[in-house]
Amino acid sequence: MIDGHTGIGKTSLLASLAETAKRQGVTLLVGYCQPHGKHAPLFAWRDLLVGWLELDFRHTADEQISQMKHKLGALGLAAFAKDIADLFSLPDLESESSELNLTGPHLILALLQQLATQQPTLVVLEDTHWLDSESYNVLGQLLAKLAEWPLMMVLTGHDLLPHDGLTHLTLPPLSESALVEVAQRALGADTLDKSLADWVCQHGAGNPLYVEELCRALQQSQAIILDKATGETHWTGIIPSLPLSLHELLLSRLDGLPLAPQELLKRGSILGFSFEAALILKLIESHLTPTEIDEALDAVITASFLTELADATYRFSHPLMQEAIYATLSFQQRQDWHKKVADGLAHSEATSAVQLEKIVYHYSRSSDVAQAAKFGLLAGDKAREQQSFAGALDYYRQVYSLIGASVESRMKAAENQGDVLALQRDYLAAASIYPQAAELGSPTALAKQAILAGDLGLLTHVVATAQLQPWVDGARAWLLAATGEHEMALKMAQTALAQADGAAHSALSTVVQNLENQRALEDYDGWRQRFINAVIQLGMSTIDLLDMSPDHALVVNRLTRNRSMKLADIVAELQKPIEHVQTILNELTEKGHVKVVTINQEIWYKAQFARKAKKKLSSDVWSALDF
Repeated sequence: MIDGHTGIGKTSLLASLAETAKRQGVTLLVGYCQPHGKHAPLFAWRDLLVGWLELDFRHTADEQISQMKHKLGALGLAAFAKDIADLFSLPDLESESSELNLTGPHLILALLQQLATQQPTLVVLEDTHWLDSESYNVLGQLLAKLAEWPLMMVLTGHDLLPHDGLTHLTLPPLSESALVEVAQRALGADTLDKSLADWVCQHGAGNPLYVEELCRALQQSQAIILDKATGETHWTGIIPSLPLSLHELLLSRLDGLPLAPQELLKRGSILGFSFEAALILKLIESHLTPTEIDEALDAVITASFLTELADATYRFSHPLMQEAIYATLSFQQRQDWHKKVADGLAHSEATSAVQLEKIVYHYSRSSDVAQAAKFGLLAGDKAREQQSFAGALDYYRQVYSLIGASVESRMKAAENQGDVLALQRDYLAAASIYPQAAELGSPTALAKQAILAGDLGLLTHVVATAQLQPWVDGARAWLLAATGEHEMALKMAQTALAQADGAAHSALSTVVQNLENQRALEDYDGWRQRFINAVIQLGMSTIDLLDMSPDHALVVNRLTRNRSMKLADIVAELQKPIEHVQTILNELTEKGHVKVVTINQEIWYKAQFARKAKKKLSSDVWSALDF
């Protein structure tokens, strides 16, 4: 773990290490943590995989899959293709089966283990203070394996991570001789006269970035002269009045640029530390002509504000540069620009896991609370679908805490938190969250609370929906039997059985049979787990199904739990007429809740997470932006 003051040289050290590793044939994987990924499950590891697999999300899904398969196949890792495609929500492998069936953290760890087994591997993660909780957990598990695998990890960040086995290296201030070398390179000089060298060492504070910025400021103010004959740089005779903080130095350089490059950098700072070339061009095109944009880009690259990367993206030369420029924007300007960026992203593929965290990040910093809540819930649902439960909780909590969010959004966020906690078998925590959703109007939250808590008193008085009533009655029967009230429990279970269908019918049948034969029921956790598997373990929130008929909700529940099913299997499991089931499937497909997939010339049905049928969108997704 490399730590040190901003500008002390952490990034340069890592760049040198990476270059050395590549020359020696070491597999290199680099991931960058960013602010908009703080609540995005596995953001750091997905970023690492994107770079390693050389994926470009501007390309079509077919092109991305082809690139991924090529990269994995060359390394004998083709077995990971389906699971990695699922991680990035790439659709074209939906009909293929996975040899490994790994998700989330398990996929990351298994892939890194396989890579390290093939050849020594170096993993670099920068700015780990922005790690999301899911990525942090993977990091902990990975660090525990370092002694067993030929794998080296190097991390940077402001916060020291407490994991065992992690060596902390704090970079000290540079020596005076090293500072003079930095100044010589920055000024293009062979030597500095003694007075200038002493001044640089005195004001440089041992920080190479600070020294570089001081030297640029000296050049711009014409306070120094380079003697081309001797290669020596010396004073003109007067020491200029310079801003002495690094932040002020960076902004003074910004002020020295023409207006067009300044406008470009300010918009770039909204997008983060790195951004796509096409995006920054779209954001500035209403202010500048194409020629002016090209000239502005050349100017900021020449002035070392931005670095152009090989994959048509730009990156600020240092995170502090982006932060300093962002700080110059007014609060209103930030809100407006974040909203316009989010609107543009939302006009692309709103349910894409790759884009969702960016959309949520920008909306959460805008004035559009409704959109921040909407996409925060979508991002939580996507994380839940991928079993990234820690990330899902982060998103739901963020929505619940949004000032000005609608009651419905906060209700969904609270109930979804309870559902995720239930999936993690933290029943007490889930039961403590559901009352918050109930207070906001959820018709199902108290029933879930009563079932998970095994609270007979609450189960007796709770008013449940038609979907949950059989589960409530079954829980009451189970708990009554546990207290010796077998006759009452049997009557309760028989009454519930007559009104139940699907998974509830199957579970209640077992309860009735056991009670009729005077057999003891298993521990109550068995009923609780059946309830979770049938109702809560859904990619779509139960709340989202409330506007469906019970039969429609039942079909979506089954498809979500089984991932994909044939018509005959759905009919057999639901015990409904085939014509009735086919009609429901057609209606759900039309609404976008169900997708039809052809596998080996057979029709399969798969639940999907679109709230409405997809619409044809303009390929120019940024046309919605009007700067």
